[in-house]
Amino acid sequence: MKLITTIKITEDEFSYQTTNQVFADGGESIICHTETPKTLDKFFVEQATRKLIPMPDNKISKVSLLYQIKPEQTIQPLALIVKNGIIIGYRMHHPEHYKTLEKAKLTRKKKVRAIRQSQEVLERINSQDITYADIKSDNILVDERTGDIIFCDMDNARVRCYPVDIKSRDTMRYYEIYGQMDQTVDAYMHNLLTLQQLGYKDEIPEYYSDIILRLKRGPAPTGFKQTAIPILESMTSPESFNGKYLAKHIKR
Repeated sequence: MKLITTIKITEDEFSYQTTNQVFADGGESIICHTETPKTLDKFFVEQATRKLIPMPDNKISKVSLLYQIKPEQTIQPLALIVKNGIIIGYRMHHPEHYKTLEKAKLTRKKKVRAIRQSQEVLERINSQDITYADIKSDNILVDERTGDIIFCDMDNARVRCYPVDIKSRDTMRYYEIYGQMDQTVDAYMHNLLTLQQLGYKDEIPEYYSDIILRLKRGPAPTGFKQTAIPILESMTSPESFNGKYLAKHIKR
């Protein structure tokens, strides 16, 4: 397999990017535009201070593996970025006409397509020994015209022997119960996303914990076939989850 390449940048180039070309400022990184169309550079920061830091070794290993594996319908890393001999981030593909599922305006039909397609992607990357885990509406990019999806933030996934770096509150609870990030966490988190996006007509619940409370209190969410009931009943806690996906049981 071809090894990932490196790109060298100067201090001036780095300073200009992180000052004038910021695309997004997330919990563990700053993502910047580049001079190359349809690419972004991701630089890592210390969460508490927001100080830029060298790219963590776990991230380097995962990005290098993802470059070789090239899982379909995920944001692809293109090269590691080096400044003064130190790896500080990586360059990645940027599909410009996609929006996050959180912000995209989709018909129900296209939203169902996006949800079902995202399950297919998760099952496919599971077969490549990858667990995504942190499944939420701002980590899935969608084409509003078609409902086609792409997963982003792949460097936080479990990739073979390299673990998840940052666990959300929901995935942390799952991890505390099961002691590992296996494929069932993908199904569990994807079901919460499915319920958030399609389960309630009145409003989209902001937090997954709100969905779990609704499942416990009833009534059952709308928009699902009777065959979904055993899955919905098992979703009230990670301990009782039966490991099945809800997406196949959405009403048309």
